[in-house]
Amino acid sequence: VRGGGTIREGRLAFHVPSLFVPRLGRAGDLTLSVFRRDEQLTIAREVLPGELATTFQDTRFEQGFHVEQALHFAHPWEILYGYSYRRANFSRVRFRPVETYGLGSLDASAILDTRDNPLSPRRGNFYSLSIEGGQKALGSDYDFLKGFAHVSLSHDVGRTVVWAQGYRIGGMRASGGRRLPDEVLFRAGGPNSLRGFSAESLAARDAVNALAL
Repeated sequence: VRGGGTIREGRLAFHVPSLFVPRLGRAGDLTLSVFRRDEQLTIAREVLPGELATTFQDTRFEQGFHVEQALHFAHPWEILYGYSYRRANFSRVRFRPVETYGLGSLDASAILDTRDNPLSPRRGNFYSLSIEGGQKALGSDYDFLKGFAHVSLSHDVGRTVVWAQGYRIGGMRASGGRRLPDEVLFRAGGPNSLRGFSAESLAARDAVNALAL
């Protein structure tokens, strides 16, 4: 459970640590999770030129589940794949119609982690490459393809000094010409990316074709 000024979320997970995979033996872990998330939104109403913009508070309710299997046979690489579905609905303000949509997608990731301590590394590297695709056949109201790569490098250059650097790049493409929901878009801002902006306050304006760095 986590809560804050704008987000409240509850999540329940069931984990099978050693799922048997044919021809691979005890090579994978299976995780099933369900969640419920409420997020407070500040929405600006469009106005005519010369008028003062007005904002309203709204709430987005989101719930769903995720099934993921992790395979360890490609050591030191770890392969993960799964399926997720979430359904969101809002709004309660009178000038906007109630919106309800579903997002169903398949995802796959490859991860290599050589860090000595994932929480506070002094040496070692982290690499990840992931891809996610949503289709109507998977229960999604939007068709999209999304890819993301992340590299973090840590080097110990002294007893108390660590040189750390990170690189992230992602891209997505949607079909149908529809704007994707905010939770699908790449977001930035906050202490782990752009510190001059509030957390996750930056997103691509063009949600059909987007690139994140």
